Amino acid sequence: MSKLAVVTIHPVQQVAAEPQTLDLLTARLRAQLSERLEQPVATNQMGDFFGWPLVADPALPPGIVYLRPFPQPPQPEPDQEGGDPAMTAHPIPENGHCWWLVSGKERRLHAIPGRQITPEAMRDATDEVRTIPASAACGIHRRWWMPGLFSRLGRRRCIPCCRALDIPAGYGTPANENHPKENDRP
Repeated sequence: MSKLAVVTIHPVQQVAAEPQTLDLLTARLRAQLSERLEQPVATNQMGDFFGWPLVADPALPPGIVYLRPFPQPPQPEPDQEGGDPAMTAHPIPENGHCWWLVSGKERRLHAIPGRQITPEAMRDATDEVRTIPASAACGIHRRWWMPGLFSRLGRRRCIPCCRALDIPAGYGTPANENHPKENDRP
């Protein structure tokens, strides 16, 4: 096997490959780094250079290196309609019962009414790294996906979606905003 294919799945948190493929990758990287650093590099130091652990996964096909997120443990069933309240892009009351998702270049968070996408469908789409077709509150129909944590916290919301839901425009999902209550103001 002389060539390696690299598959990236964001957010990258580990480098995973079938054991022989991982051995080949580390040997090539070790040779290049040792040459560039002009000192030998041990195999157990390889992950330290990139900040990602190197994981041997026998379930993966040979010849392919995956830059992927950590596998997620099974989550307990949410006790609230629409999803886990800790996942602030879910259709909880604070989010206007909408999913807050992105498409295209991920410039805006859009509100997708919760009735269009079940939590199971969203979980499956996220696990399988695929998009879900749906219509946003602003009327556009696209293929959507769950944004990353920092997008859920800081990406600007679609203003037409906010108007359709009668919520203020802002950044991040509505559930993440800390609006001071009237009686909390000095």
